[in-house]
Formats: sequence, structure tokens, C-alpha cells
Amino acid sequence: MRRARKTRDRLTHVRGHDLGTLSKGPVRKDFSGELKEVGPKIGEGATIKTLAAARTGEMEKIKDELRAMLPILKPSEVKRFRLPLHEAIVDELEEGNYEESVRYLKELFELDEAIRREAGPGTLTWEKPRLKNTRDAMLRLKESLIAVERAKNAGKYEVQSTRASTNIVNFLDIGDCVSMAAEFLNTALYFQAMTWEWWWVTERLYRSALENAKLIEGDDERMSTFAHYLYGRFLFEQMQDTVQSLYHLKVAREASQEKSWNASKMTGRKEETIFRECNVLLYKALLMYAQQVGPDQPDVAVKAYTEALARATDCKQLFKDKKDEDENKMRQKLVAISPVISTAGHYENSANVLYELGMSQLRSGDVKLAYRNFSKFLAMAKRISNPEGICNAHMAMALAYKLRVYKRILFPCHGKRRTSFDLYFSVTRASFDAILISKKMPIFDTTLTDDSRLQELGDDANTEKHLSLFMINATESGLMKKLAQAHCCTGEYFLSKRRPDIATFYLEKSFELYNELGLCNDADKARALAGVSKGELHFFKTKTITDLRRI
Repeated sequence: MRRARKTRDRLTHVRGHDLGTLSKGPVRKDFSGELKEVGPKIGEGATIKTLAAARTGEMEKIKDELRAMLPILKPSEVKRFRLPLHEAIVDELEEGNYEESVRYLKELFELDEAIRREAGPGTLTWEKPRLKNTRDAMLRLKESLIAVERAKNAGKYEVQSTRASTNIVNFLDIGDCVSMAAEFLNTALYFQAMTWEWWWVTERLYRSALENAKLIEGDDERMSTFAHYLYGRFLFEQMQDTVQSLYHLKVAREASQEKSWNASKMTGRKEETIFRECNVLLYKALLMYAQQVGPDQPDVAVKAYTEALARATDCKQLFKDKKDEDENKMRQKLVAISPVISTAGHYENSANVLYELGMSQLRSGDVKLAYRNFSKFLAMAKRISNPEGICNAHMAMALAYKLRVYKRILFPCHGKRRTSFDLYFSVTRASFDAILISKKMPIFDTTLTDDSRLQELGDDANTEKHLSLFMINATESGLMKKLAQAHCCTGEYFLSKRRPDIATFYLEKSFELYNELGLCNDADKARALAGVSKGELHFFKTKTITDLRRI
């Protein structure tokens, strides 16, 4: 009796659960997440008996009702639950006769595997998610490629004007190549917003967008300009490919000059005109490129810095829109919304380039031109109240004054000029004379040649003046690292002037400051120089000029 009562209670609970939850169960969705076609009784919200609640004569009727509730699936949809993700999508595309989409997907699969094999096991690239196993990426690519192929098949008519809108999504109804390029760009931006593991897909999509954009006629190269700009920005900001980004950004800048094209609706962020954005990116890219150039190519760096200075200047130029607003209103509007082209931002960009340009010109030997750029840099640093920039300017100007002309030295051989050759020095005259004494080089003839690449600035007083101003500004601004650097530079200068009695004090002070700041490498350098200075001081105290000539 007790067992029968438990069985009856359990059956009652099951019947109640079935009747209460049947109409609330999940409805099957297809592969893309859309609701499938189901029986009408689901929509009615009626309560259907389950087989457990059916009586003997109702069993077949309830089975038929339950079958009617199942979604109607095509054979291809059934495969999705049996095949791997990428195979199911490829199968669906093949059934829809999207042959080019299938080919494009397979190329991406092969490229993914090639990248992984090249990186090798154990690397981050090897461990990254694979395209064929990532549902969201595969679904997005499927939708995009279908849209591209449909646009290609349907775009046999005349392409309409694209000036009505800059929204990339709205381009899909315009025509063949425009729609294809727009969809590729749209998808590229989607993958660009993902993590670095998917940027290889982004780059491939940008290339496809460029290929299609170049085929467009009658749009004044608008779509091609958008593609070059977005691709160049991606290469610079994400891929750190300075050389390739420079090419695309220069093309976009040239094509967008004097045009009000804007990519804000594409990128989803507030931007200025493409022309102005390209100037900003080119300034940054050229600066990075010049810094990557080796020290044995100073002329290449000078050229890059000169162009970067021109692009920084272009950032301040305002576009004159005669159709919408007058020049003054446009100026106020742009300055208000764009920190990039604000006065302070412009001077800061220009000042940075002037400093780097001057340093490169020093390395290439053009001291006078470097000095002019350092003077401009100092003026801009004062204008924007940049204490660190002011310190750097004084240090650079002191360095320019310290450098001397290259010397052509002719050596005698038994009283005759049998041969001659050039020895180049970029040191002060006192140090140069010391080298001659230590190397026992009797001078037959010393001339300043016309082809010398360094010009004489020759002003020790100005060198010491700027070193002093460097130290004063660092002290007043509380820049302890710059103060330590000022002491080190001053000590080096007096050491090169054969004044170890003065140099030792500054070098030891520099060592103390660097040590307090925890800058070990700089402290080691200052300590080594201080040791040299002390040794030289002791050396000159114990040796006479006659002893020096015997060395």
C-alpha cells in the first residue's frame, strides 16, 4: 500500500509538471538564430497533453500534435547539427550558388593555417582562435560575403551618385563595385575592433575593399580615398607598419585635399575631415619612421622630419566651406571640437619635430641650420609654457655651439707632400690639439675646406650661457632629472675643454642626483666621467708640457 501511494504521488507530480511547462519550453532556432516555422498551436499558447498524460485512445492523436510542433527543417539545416561549423557554412553557400564566397572563405582558411605554421607551436599565434572554429566571426563573414556577391550579381546597372551620404551601410543600394567595397570596409572595421588575433582578417578585407574601390568610376575617387585612409590608419595604429601606412595615408591626403569628406559615420567616432586626419597621422608616422632610421642615415631622417614638420603645419590649416558656413564660424567650430588642430596642439607638434629635425641635422653635419631650428624650438616651447621643452632647447643649442668645423689635416713625409688624407673631428679645438699631441702628429698644413660639412659657430661663451640657462630652468621648474642632465652636460663640456678642476664638481653632482632618482645607467655614466675627470686632473698636476710631448 505504501509503495502504491508513492507511485501515485510521483505520477501526479509528473503530470502537473508536464502540463505546466510544456507551453513555456524553448523554441528551436535555425543556424543564424532566427525562429523557424512551427505548428500553429505554439502561437496559440494552448496547453497540449504529453504522452505521460494521454489516455489509451488519445496516444496517436497526441503524437500527431507533437510532430506538428516540431520546426520544419530543410536537409541543409539538418546538416548544421551534424557537420562542423565551417563545413556547414560552406555547404550552405554552395547550395545558394555563392561560388566566389566559398572560394574567399577557403582562401581565408588556408591563410589562417599558413600563418599558424609560420609562427610555429608554442607561440601566441599558434594558440590563437582559429577562424573556422569561431562562430561569430564565421557568421559575420558569411553574411558579408553573401551581400558582396549579391551586389556583384545585381550591380549591372549605372552607378548612382555617392555624395548623398557618407554612411557605409547606405552604400549597399548604389551599385556593383561601390557596394562591394563598402561591405568589405564595413566588415574590416568589425574585425579591426576585435583583438589582435583577428587583424590578419582585417588586413585581407581592406585589400579586397581597395581592389573594388579602384574599379569605381564617377565618384571622384571618394570610396578609394576612404579605403586608403582607413587601411593606412589601421596599418599605423594597429599593425605598426610605418612604411606601408605612409603610402596609403599620402594617397588619401592628396585625393581628399580641399574636400569635406569625413569618415565619422564609418568609424563610429568623431573625426575631422579625411585631409586633416591624414595630416595628423602622417606627422606621427613620419616622426616614428625618422626615429627608426639608423644613425648611419642622417640625411634620410632629416628628410622625414622636414616632411613631418610640413604635415604638423598643415594640421593648423582650416578648411574653407563656402557652402555651409563662413570662414570665421568654421574656424571657431573646428578649434572648439578638435584638440589636434588647437593652437597649443599645433605648437607642441611643431616643436617636437623641430627638435628632432635639429638633432638629425647635427648628425648630418649641418650645424647652422640645426641651430636655427633649435632657436624656433625654444621660442615655441616658451610660447606653450613647456619647461621640459625649454630645457631641451637650451641643451641642444649648447651642443650646437660646442661643435666645431671638420679639419683637413695634411701630413708630411720626409719634407714632401707625398700623400694626404682627411681626418674628421667633431670635437672642440682644445681636445683636437690634445689628440695631436698624444698621437705625435706634426701639422704640415691646416686649412678649413669649402666642402667641410660642419660650419664654425665657435662661441664658447654662448655654449656656457645655454648650459647655465639649462641648469637654471631645470632648477626653477623642479625637473630633477633635467637638473642632473644639465650638470652632466656641463661637466662633459668642461672636461672636453681640459678643465677637469671645474668638470669634476658638476659630474659628481650629476652622479648624486641620478643616484637619488634611481637612474642607475645615467648614474654609472656620470660616475665614469667623474673618474676620468679626477684622473685627468691628477695627470696634469704631475706632468709638464715637456712630458706631454714625450708621450
